Amino acid sequence: MSQHQDPAVASPRARLRTVIAALVIAVSVILAPVAVVGTWARGQLVDTDRFVETFAPLAGDPAVQSFLTDRVTQAVDDNLDIDALVNDLMQGIAGLGLPPRAKEAAGLLTGPAAEGVRSLIRSAVERTVTSPRFAQVWERSLRESHGRAIAILQGDPDTAVQLSQDGVLSLELATVIQQVKQVLIEQGFGFASRIPEIERSIPIVKADSLVQARSFYQFTVALGYWLPWIVLGLLIAGLATAPRRIRALAWAGAGFAVALLLLAAGLSVGRQFFIGSVTPSVMPSATAEAFFDQATASLHPAIWILVVLSALVAAGAWLAGSSRPALAIRSVIPRRRRAH
Repeated sequence: MSQHQDPAVASPRARLRTVIAALVIAVSVILAPVAVVGTWARGQLVDTDRFVETFAPLAGDPAVQSFLTDRVTQAVDDNLDIDALVNDLMQGIAGLGLPPRAKEAAGLLTGPAAEGVRSLIRSAVERTVTSPRFAQVWERSLRESHGRAIAILQGDPDTAVQLSQDGVLSLELATVIQQVKQVLIEQGFGFASRIPEIERSIPIVKADSLVQARSFYQFTVALGYWLPWIVLGLLIAGLATAPRRIRALAWAGAGFAVALLLLAAGLSVGRQFFIGSVTPSVMPSATAEAFFDQATASLHPAIWILVVLSALVAAGAWLAGSSRPALAIRSVIPRRRRAH
C-alpha cells in the first residue's frame, strides 16, 4: 500500500507543510466572519453616504414615526407650560367684564382647553414626522451629524448623538423640535413662538456593550480595513504551502461557506438579543426591530453572496480534484459533449 502513496504527501516535510497549511487556512476561515462584520461596521462609521443610505429609510417606518412623535411631543410639553399659558388666556377673558356664570364657565374650560392645545401640538408633530418634508430633514440631519456621530466614540461633547457612561445612546431633538415649531407657526398657532430652544435628547439604545464600543472605536476602524487583507493573505499563504493545493482550496471554500452561514445564523440570534436588551421604557420593541433591521439591511446580502461564492469555489475545486467521484464526473462530461 505504501508504494502507491502520493509522493506529494509521503515525506515528513510534506506532512508538515500539510499541517501548517491546514492551520493557516483554518485561521483565515475563523477570521472571515469577523472581517465581514468589521468591514461593514467600518463602512458605516467612515462613509457618510453609506450611513445616510442605511438610516434614511427609518424616517418612513411607522414604528419610528410613532416613537419620534411621542418623544418630540413630550419634549415640547415639558418645556412649554401649556397649563399656565391657557390659564393666563382664561384670566384675560375673565377680565373682560364677563357675567359671573361666564367667568365660571371659562374657569371650567381651562383643563379641556389645555388638553386641546396638547392635542393640537401632537397632531402637528405627527403631521410633521410623517411628511415628505420631514424625510428630507431627517436625511439632512443624518448627513450633517455623521461626523458628530463618529465623535461619540471619541468622547466629543458637541455631538448630536451622545453616549453616556451607563450605556445609553441618545439622539438630540433640537432640529426636529425646531421644525415642529416652524410648522405650528405657519399654521397660525401663535403660541408656538413661545416654544424655547429645547436641548432635549431621546434614548435610542441602552446596552452596556455600547460603553465598550467607545474604547474600541479606533480598533474597529483599523480592523475593518486590514482584516480582510489579512484573511486573504492567510488564505494565499495556506494554499501556497499546501502540497495538494486543489484539495486545500476545496476545503477552504467549504470552510468559508460554513463560517459565513454561522454568521448569518448569529445575526438572527443577535437580533433577538438586541431587542431583548433594549429597555421598553427607553425604546419600544417595534422601534428597536426597525433600527436593527435597517442597520443590518446591507449586511445580509453581502453574507449570502459570499456564501454562494465560497460554495462555488469549493465545488469547482472539488470537481477539479483527483478524487474518484470527481474523476468520474469529469470523464462523463466530455462524452456528453461528443454525443451532442
